[in-house]
Amino acid sequence: MVLVLTCSALPSFSQTIDLGTGTAEQWEYSSGPVNIYYRRTVCQFVYTASELSAAGASSVNPITELGFYVTQAPAYSIPNYTIKIKHTTATDVSAALGTTGWTTVKNGFTYAPTAGGWDMITLDDQTFVWDGISSIGVEICWNQVAPNWDPSGKVRIYSTTNGYRYRWTDAAGSSCGSVPSATSLNKPQIRIVFVAGTSTTWTGAISSDWFDQNNWTAGVPNQIMDAVIPVTATQPSISGSAAVTNSITIDSGASLTIPGSDTLNVYGNWTMNGTFTGSRSTVIFRGTGISMNTMDGVSNQQFNNLEVRSVSGVMMISGSYEVQGSLRLKGGPFIPNNRATLISNSMATGRMSAVRNLCKYQLVMTDSYGDGWNGGTVTVYIDGELYGVFNAEGAGSSVTINVPSGSNYQLTYTAGLYETENAYVFNDPSGNPEYSSGTPPATGTVHTGTASCAFTNPFLGQISIQRYLALGNTGWREMTTGVQDKTLDDWRNDGITMSGFTGSDYPSFGWSSVLTYNENNANGDKNNGWVSAGNITDTINYNTGHRVYIGSGALTTEITGVPIVGTQTISLDYQDDAGGIDQEGWN
Repeated sequence: MVLVLTCSALPSFSQTIDLGTGTAEQWEYSSGPVNIYYRRTVCQFVYTASELSAAGASSVNPITELGFYVTQAPAYSIPNYTIKIKHTTATDVSAALGTTGWTTVKNGFTYAPTAGGWDMITLDDQTFVWDGISSIGVEICWNQVAPNWDPSGKVRIYSTTNGYRYRWTDAAGSSCGSVPSATSLNKPQIRIVFVAGTSTTWTGAISSDWFDQNNWTAGVPNQIMDAVIPVTATQPSISGSAAVTNSITIDSGASLTIPGSDTLNVYGNWTMNGTFTGSRSTVIFRGTGISMNTMDGVSNQQFNNLEVRSVSGVMMISGSYEVQGSLRLKGGPFIPNNRATLISNSMATGRMSAVRNLCKYQLVMTDSYGDGWNGGTVTVYIDGELYGVFNAEGAGSSVTINVPSGSNYQLTYTAGLYETENAYVFNDPSGNPEYSSGTPPATGTVHTGTASCAFTNPFLGQISIQRYLALGNTGWREMTTGVQDKTLDDWRNDGITMSGFTGSDYPSFGWSSVLTYNENNANGDKNNGWVSAGNITDTINYNTGHRVYIGSGALTTEITGVPIVGTQTISLDYQDDAGGIDQEGWN
């Protein structure tokens, strides 16, 4: 196996990286790093510079482990399983990488792979450090498997060109030292560990740059690594690119700053006991697991944009959270537990964008021979971002594709071997076929669409909504609220003085300071349409504008309740020809 790593101009670094995505797996009759269809093998893999730039390979810490996502264990153990590494200028394995210059990082051992996830191999020689410039080649070889060959041993793969090279035979002896001669279009997904563990701690040893690997104990965080930020002389700043982390913890007295409009993508949990300064940034929760992402920490945490895309949703456990930009719900349930506020001040007013629940599409894939697709894959994109790469396993398999309502999706098919065995159907959220591939499936971009499904409200609980009013002169202002079951008394409690109706501050005053409009009362004169409030307990209807007479000065209203979300139908009364055109349509 050969792994080719190259650097980019602005790399980010981490202690653990995964290369390749999706659930596609190799055919049991094809060569792979744990396959024993032939009894002994030597193989090489190649990974491109763009892949490694995106994943973040460390040039500070040595490689300590590597492994593959094993979906089927081989029937027999693999003897003298050996791994070698060297720096190389090669960018693929269109030609073999030779037999010299290798460092043996895993001495020959009897390997019994475990199926069901990443099967990691701890290296014996843990001194190999990528130089940050060269590619890295990794070769795997083993001795003849006993007692026989068997069509078993599968790993997850993804499509590439000249990414995998191999030579296999049933002959006695060892394949170590042999030169691989055949190439494949599919290479294994691989996990590389530079430092054992699941977290990296900020030191700020070099600068405030989040993306400088030398500012962390074990490289820059990524999707599968947690970030821990303690108090240091220099605190981290995210600038110029989107940052990624699994969970993030910011200790008391520590801080994280995003000075511009960059994004922090969080795949795990948020614990903020220090200070977060977000400027015009966006924090996006992107969890893909079955557990909700959680938010904990101190009170009055401030966000510009806060976006939920996590499949299982987000729950606020402790602390309080203020959004001054946009709260965007595009994922699973959002449970704020009365801890979220859309704030409003002289600089900005927070808002909640259109709520887009997840639409659950189904990708149903079949293989008529019953051995799984032999390299064919379906790639799914959502709003231009890669969602996943999938293939049929055995006689067939299916996967749920979660798409936010209103988002655009795209299906692309890549062919493998024995394409006449392959077929798939893309079902809409109601279970009806939206696209059927037929046999053999067409290649390239085969289907696009915009997600649509029955609305299910993901917002569970209440939210506080502020409105800052800076009034230079006393006068009428048009107001309403976006939460349910609120009354005029909620506005009065925020400092708005009311008059002219029961329960108001001055019920006997000569005119009402709170009006709504009913055009059916106008009869040709718009002024007749105004209707006075009847009682301080009158409901503030979200579908009705309220005209409120307010004194000069500045004040902030804050209403807490269940937000009104989803498509709303508002009926408007209208009198046609009841008067001049300037007297109609004032509702």
